[in-house]
Amino acid sequence: MSLKRWMPLRGWACPLMSIGCVLLAGTPAVGRQDAPAQPAEPSHTAPVVIDGDFSDWADLIPSSPNIFPTSDTTFADIGFVWTRADSQWLYLRFEMRRVLNLQGMDGTITLRLDLDGNPDTGATLEGLSDKLTMGGVDVELLFSPTGARGRPMGTSARIYRTDGSASSTMNPYLLKTSFAPTYATDSVELRISRDGIEAGEGNPIARTIAVGSTGVQGQLFATDRTGMLVDHSDVFRFPSEDFEASSTGSPAALPFPTPSRAPGTRVRCISWNVHRGELFKSPAAFARVLTALDPDVICFQELDFNATTDKLQQWLRQYLVDGDSWEARVSPNTGTGVASRLSTVAVGPTVMPAVGTTNRSLRATSLLIGVPGSGLTPGRRIVFISTHMKCCGTAGDSSDLKRIEEGNLIHTLLRRIRYDADPSGIVVMGDFNLVGSRAPLDAIMRAEDLDGSDLLDVAPNVLGDQINTTWRSSNEPFLPGRLDFALVSDSTLPVLSSFVFDTHLLPTDLAAAMCVESDDTTQASDHLPIVVDLGW
Repeated sequence: MSLKRWMPLRGWACPLMSIGCVLLAGTPAVGRQDAPAQPAEPSHTAPVVIDGDFSDWADLIPSSPNIFPTSDTTFADIGFVWTRADSQWLYLRFEMRRVLNLQGMDGTITLRLDLDGNPDTGATLEGLSDKLTMGGVDVELLFSPTGARGRPMGTSARIYRTDGSASSTMNPYLLKTSFAPTYATDSVELRISRDGIEAGEGNPIARTIAVGSTGVQGQLFATDRTGMLVDHSDVFRFPSEDFEASSTGSPAALPFPTPSRAPGTRVRCISWNVHRGELFKSPAAFARVLTALDPDVICFQELDFNATTDKLQQWLRQYLVDGDSWEARVSPNTGTGVASRLSTVAVGPTVMPAVGTTNRSLRATSLLIGVPGSGLTPGRRIVFISTHMKCCGTAGDSSDLKRIEEGNLIHTLLRRIRYDADPSGIVVMGDFNLVGSRAPLDAIMRAEDLDGSDLLDVAPNVLGDQINTTWRSSNEPFLPGRLDFALVSDSTLPVLSSFVFDTHLLPTDLAAAMCVESDDTTQASDHLPIVVDLGW
């Protein structure tokens, strides 16, 4: 299609308008720095956002100042520990003093918690070391426990009855635990829900994580593959002032931020891993979500390896409003695609280059999209790349090395497209699978903005929450985390708004107004769509 053909940005109505659904034009849009829908309770410091940034911990004094290093030969060296709490969550940050993947270490880090602040309930665990004497243990979280194959990976949990009797395993998703970052780092932050949990057979451990006279307390320790203790923290407590502030009651809730376009938005783009071709197998939830979010550009991953441009275009025209205006491009045998209702021109190779010495092509699709100007505002020629990088592994292993190679190939691809097509903006979106090192991300970002600086990592948070999770699957041994990224040349494309969209968090009235169902994003995919509004 020629760039001379300009397609409209908007101007279509919700197909379910007749039963009371409305588009959210004119409602406040969520921005990158907007307040969450459910703010943290008053506290002695600012709310904690689980995003791997750590700036919201900067003014806190460590709850466990472990200043003595262990031997350089141990897999981990537990350092400082910081704690926070509000009416909904316990927050924890701790140092490992090694660059590690929390869910792929060469050993196990265990977090023991006395959730109800009562040393007489739960268990007193002995035998490992006389240095681990915290009583009243209600829950243990094990990061990188040794699995059935003898390799430490993922996260598991143990729960102890109120009488301290034998533990049973539980899914850590029941604690609503999340952490950041997912890539290898020397420090992590996590949160655990203060909602009540059950200890099997209806025996409650803590109906609510309570404010006891001694407060909620915990301890961290590291064991190697043989089970030998290699390091531990002191027993730490969560600050009493946080609990006292939480117990005084909640302030009036702010209105839930709506996913409408930010004022001045010229292009709304979405990236979504559609989980092994579910877009084609079970289209209804995808259609509702995409219609509600009203994008101009969509970057797809996991369409399936047999997906074609014609197949994707047929889906868009069948299930999206104004579907005849959509054009798409799918790179063969990659499962990736880019679609837009704006003017498009194919750029980059028809067949993507092979990754290393393998026969597998780089999983990426590129498309040049023209955005019309208006009045005195000029248009833009924006190159979009949708990519799906190698999954799994840990920092430095074969999967990580493949991701690094893929990052270098995307960097080279961008350089070639910039030379051939002279775009005025760059957007790279997709499932980066950064569960090893962050080197693949750095390889793509490096000096690729049009002013010679790095591309911007947009880093959106979940709409209505204080976390940047984009993937979750309670059937997997891994905690929710951020796998999906959006990189933008912000020197020419300012980011006006961004968020991760989870229909499960929407208030009932907002979900009805948007014509979506509460479980749409859960039923559609194990990944959540990320949304970015661009202007200039």
